[in-house]
Amino acid sequence: MQAALDDGADIPIEERSADEVLVMTGRTKEGAVVPVEIAPDLPTWALGIPLAVFSIALFLLSVREFSRHGTPVRGTEAVTTIVATGPYRFSRNPIYLSFVLLQLGIALTANSAWILLMVIPTFLYLSFGVIDREESYLSRKFGDEYRRYKASVRRWI
Repeated sequence: MQAALDDGADIPIEERSADEVLVMTGRTKEGAVVPVEIAPDLPTWALGIPLAVFSIALFLLSVREFSRHGTPVRGTEAVTTIVATGPYRFSRNPIYLSFVLLQLGIALTANSAWILLMVIPTFLYLSFGVIDREESYLSRKFGDEYRRYKASVRRWI
């Protein structure tokens, strides 16, 4: 029997913190070098603001589903069940999807190519540094039940 301390996905840093660091890095780069706009003559904020609002709604709906099922949201804590309702019917990782969409929304709202560029390392970190570890953990913990869910619902969208 595993100790309760070992029951988690063993993610090296807090998921939100990683995303926030990458957003801030894009912001810092913009201030350190010549600002580069995504589309200098277009109101990119008209796409960015709705995308950011959508990402926040997706995050809140996803957290609500975890709460309804009585399982913790943090990937470093032991989960009690597989959540396959709400946004989890369409994406195995709607919270991480909301992080990427929020960063994209911020980039468009700020019309910043640097922040947009930082979406790539955010996506890669979440895919390979966080989600792979969580999926390995969930496969070990829930076995065939998780593998069936994984086969029926896409990782992102």
